[in-house]
Formats: sequence, structure tokens, C-alpha cells
Amino acid sequence: MAGSTSGETRKLVAIRFKAPQASALLTNRHTIEQLPDRRCWPGLEDNLVNRTLRGLLPLLVIGMLAPSLLRGQTEDVLAQYFLGRTVTIKMDMPANKDGVDVYPGRQPAINYNDYSQRIKRYGISLHSGDKAPVTKVHVKDKLVEFQLAGGGYGTAGDEKDTAVIFTPTPKSSREKDLERDIKSTTDQQKRRRMQDEVNDMRQHREREDARLQAAANVAQEQRRQRIYERAQQAGSRFNLKFPDRVVLESLTPDAVMQALAQYLDFAAPGAPAAPPVAPPVASANPAGIHKGMLPDEVDALLGRPVEVQRTKEGSLDVSHSTYEQGPNLVEAVFVEGVLVRYTIRSK
Repeated sequence: MAGSTSGETRKLVAIRFKAPQASALLTNRHTIEQLPDRRCWPGLEDNLVNRTLRGLLPLLVIGMLAPSLLRGQTEDVLAQYFLGRTVTIKMDMPANKDGVDVYPGRQPAINYNDYSQRIKRYGISLHSGDKAPVTKVHVKDKLVEFQLAGGGYGTAGDEKDTAVIFTPTPKSSREKDLERDIKSTTDQQKRRRMQDEVNDMRQHREREDARLQAAANVAQEQRRQRIYERAQQAGSRFNLKFPDRVVLESLTPDAVMQALAQYLDFAAPGAPAAPPVAPPVASANPAGIHKGMLPDEVDALLGRPVEVQRTKEGSLDVSHSTYEQGPNLVEAVFVEGVLVRYTIRSK
């Protein structure tokens, strides 16, 4: 009976486990043949299975977590080496969190079509020759983010939506009543007066909607300008991208510096971090002008404009005035005689 039980148990072990595991179980210090009859040991096979699985579980967990643990360790090493270090930019950087993608080992390492599209779309936050601090190094499965002076605009918490929607003016109760009564009125003269009143009310609503739409357009442009200005001060980043996964050999400071040597100067590692240098044309407020000023006040500070263009936004008067200020031009936008926006550019 014991031999029969031992043979059945061997079959069960061999079925439940692949050959190496079955061999390990059957060559344990106490073999199955040496164990008492399973009728005296209820659940013997299940106990063996459960004990084996419990032993394998920690190994499986360690195998699953090992890549993340290694990435965390290497990220700490890179952060300790680079964070706070000042580098010199060798190329213009897009004013957005998309930054510049670099593919180590490729020739060329940068997709210049994508790069030029990002420059056109977002503008430039860091110019060639600027100095910027390294603010974050983040290791992911297939890329390494090397963030400069904030890492670029568009991350969580940054304002992105520029749309400003206005609500059209609804019909008044009087207008609705007149439209209803016109249909049942047979007196032509009275009907004409009622229709004239309806037309007046409709035109009043349309003028009000035009005013609201124009105000929404101005507010939208102000929001777009505000986001653009913030993006110019939010830094940028390089994304080191790898085809399959980030290998450990690529996660040393020397490997990162070699991959970015064409685009960044890592000299003077002990130099203090300096803020990005802004373009000269946007460096100062000309003669102290600010939003909310009247045209005469701006003229008193900047002189007479060299060009004035007047347009209508619905019922609102909008004028674009251009002033000369040395090597620069100041373009001011007035809505109903109030300065709402100004920009500075080179001649």
C-alpha cells in the first residue's frame, strides 16, 4: 500500500511541476517513499505544493521589482551628479515640455524636422549660448529626461487652454411675446409697429453679442500672450530615447554627457546656476508703459506712432499702433482707447 501511495504521489508532483521542480521535491531530505501513508497525512500533496509556491513567490517578486529598483538607484546617482549644475546651451530649445528628442547611436541623433516644428509652434525658451541649471533627471523605461531650468512649459498645473467663450444674449420675454402676437394680428399698421420693435430688439442683441464676442477675443489674446510669456521662462529639456529599453551602460554621468556633448557644454561643474538669458528685445519695459494706459499717455512716453491701423471688432474700436524705440519697434493694441497688449521686436 505504501509503495502504491508513493507512486501516485510521484505522478502528482510530476504533473504539477516541471521537471526541475519535481526533481527538487523528490530528492528532498525526506523522499516521498519515506513519508507515511497519505491516509495518515491528509492533504500531503497540497501542503507540498503550497510550501513550494510560498518559496518561489519572493523570487518572483524580486524579479519583477528589480528593473524598477535599478532605475531608481541609477536615477539617484545621475541626480546627485547633475542637479544644480550649470550648463551652456549650444542650440535653441523649444519653449515646451516636449523639448528635443535625442537618439544615441543614430546619425543624425536628432530628427531636425520634429525639432524645427516645435520651435515654430512653441517659440524659444533657451537660446544658444544661454546658461541654465539642470533641475531634474528622470529615468523611464525607454528614455532619460534631462530637464533644464524647469523642464519646459505644459506640465501638470500649467495653464494650457486659451479659449474664452461668451454666452449669446437670450431673447427677452417682450421679444418672444411680440413674435407670438405678430402671427395672430390682422391689423397691418399694428403688425408693422410690432415688427419694427422686434427688429430693434434683435439688432440690440446682435450689437451686444458683437461686443461680448470682441471682449472674448481680446481676453483670449491676452491669455494666449500670458501663456506664451510664461513658456519663455519655463526652460526646456532633452529626451534621450532608446529603441527597446534603457540599458545600465547608458545611465552613467559619462554616458549622459557623451550623448549630449553636441548640444550642451558641461564645463565648470562647480559654477553657480545662472538664470536663462532672455532675448534682448524682450528684456525690459520700454519707458514704463503698462496695460490700461490711454493712447495719449503712451504717446507721451514713446512719441508719436510711426503707423496706426484701426479696425472694428463687432462694435468695439481696435487700433494697432507702432512706435520706434532705438533698434526696436513697440507694437501696441488698444481696445476702446485702452492699452490691452504690447510687444517688442527688432526692426
